[in-house]
Amino acid sequence: MAAGMAAYGLANSFWLFAGAEVVLAFGYSLFSGTESALIFDTLKAEGRETEYTRIEGKAEAWTRVGTAAAAVAGGLLAAIWLRLPFVVNTSTALVMFAIALSLVEPPRPTLAARASVRQILQISRESLADARLLPVMVLSAGIFVTGITGIWGYFLRLTNHGITVASYGVYFAVFQGATAAGAASATPLACVFGSRGSYALLAVIPAVLVVFACTSAPWPVLLTPLAAATWGFSTPLLLNLLNCHITSERR
Repeated sequence: MAAGMAAYGLANSFWLFAGAEVVLAFGYSLFSGTESALIFDTLKAEGRETEYTRIEGKAEAWTRVGTAAAAVAGGLLAAIWLRLPFVVNTSTALVMFAIALSLVEPPRPTLAARASVRQILQISRESLADARLLPVMVLSAGIFVTGITGIWGYFLRLTNHGITVASYGVYFAVFQGATAAGAASATPLACVFGSRGSYALLAVIPAVLVVFACTSAPWPVLLTPLAAATWGFSTPLLLNLLNCHITSERR
């Protein structure tokens, strides 16, 4: 992650930006899912796995709160120098690496051997063939792709209406704050709406994109916090389903 941020800060052409994105994507893929598996296995070892959705929601909420604060700071730093946020991000990524080294893994069965590329591909095939996992993975991927596409679309719409660089940070902070609220409220909302109602609620995300597509007016930006809250709500909900159906060695 630090290498990707540093590359972004030094990039001055499309291909360098693309290379930085590849490095960041690789780094993200290494810890994406790992942190939720660590939380789930730790709770399972203590006999508290039923608390996973609530605790994952709280963790996701604090993550988004931190992102919201960083968004405001990033907007102000970018107003000074566009590369300055990447300098700061490179430093925080190095701190994150140090924190990761201090984490304590929960007790679990020792693997017979190190995971190989062949084993990873086998696990991928088994996951895609699992009727319980496939719908959740497809839904999760769809929400993520739709959410990321939406964020870039929202920024483009704001650009068309003359929003300043510093204002981007404020807007993104509101977006992340709404996501944090959705994640923190995942457990009580799931109790209110039930299983089917919770999944139906996720339709809010593409619905907001449809509204954006139907008009060039600026007012649909006001709906984006609602989409963000729904995105936050979906994270602990779907991760709980995945972790419940996957064994520790597969997670």
